[in-house]
Amino acid sequence: MYRLSPYTYLIEALLGQGGSLSFNCAFLNAKMHRAAIGRMEINCSPTELVTVDPPSGQTCGSFLREYISRSGGYITNPDATIGCQYCSARTTDEWMEPNFNIFYSNHWRDFGIFWGYIVFNVSHVIPATYIILNNTQTICVYVFTYLIRVQSHKRLIDFSKRSVSSVLGVFKVGKGDA
Repeated sequence: MYRLSPYTYLIEALLGQGGSLSFNCAFLNAKMHRAAIGRMEINCSPTELVTVDPPSGQTCGSFLREYISRSGGYITNPDATIGCQYCSARTTDEWMEPNFNIFYSNHWRDFGIFWGYIVFNVSHVIPATYIILNNTQTICVYVFTYLIRVQSHKRLIDFSKRSVSSVLGVFKVGKGDA
């Protein structure tokens, strides 16, 4: 179901955008920033760093070089021989890909898929509405849906009471009929 939802593609298209933009807004007399999440550099805080000790005689850079080339991330002290400070992601792309399945390379594809959903839905709702509304048997469904979703519950209850009482009024037996 994840791939069938249009919001999957909308969120990936919006979050996967790269770069940032700064401009001056003379109207507000302020500098405005719009920072996209994709392709941004991450700087881990000291609490997010993982401390690892390399084997004796090796520096942090030489010990973690192969691991970083496969998994990503960075070390803050590559020349140290004890207490390597490792962060698991260097860029937002390295963090978003495994955690949220969001890829920078898909942002234009996702934008197009999202517009495809819009075009498909609009092109099918208009003919379907025309066909359904020309069928008089289904107008009751629309009236009932309108009463449930648009009108308040109080109006629905009042409508139901009137409908039930009018239906029961047909079946009432008068005193002289018994």
